[in-house]
Amino acid sequence: MQIKNNLIKIIKLMTKFFIIFLRIIFGLFFIIGFSILTVEFTLSMSQSDWRVGLCILFSAFLAVYSFIVFFLRTRAIVKILYVIFFVAYPYLPNSIPSVVKYQNDDTCTDIGICAEGVKWGKDIITKDFCLQNNWKWDEKRKDCNVREKN
Repeated sequence: MQIKNNLIKIIKLMTKFFIIFLRIIFGLFFIIGFSILTVEFTLSMSQSDWRVGLCILFSAFLAVYSFIVFFLRTRAIVKILYVIFFVAYPYLPNSIPSVVKYQNDDTCTDIGICAEGVKWGKDIITKDFCLQNNWKWDEKRKDCNVREKN
């Protein structure tokens, strides 16, 4: 009977350690992920406005909030708010026009897929300009791949 009780205590202790280990791993994963996004946005925001900075601050807030939810005992409302913020996070940049413009400019510079209306040198990307230069135009997404010829 004593051995059985000791075995149960050991299993409970191992379960607690395993849960703590998983919380640390998941917490670090989210914190590092959001921190990398925050740093990346901050380093690349030379010509952006305050709304882009607001998205960066929200990223940092979510990283700190992740730490609080994963490592500290919190009430249910705090965890519910975390889920709401976590679900809203990917949609935030697409709902702010200046952030969308910033992302379009950045995508155009990085990989050569330029949305309609993005400035390209002295010109603005349009369907006619794209086809005039023999670049690939995507009618569905309304963008021009300046690195691919027709």
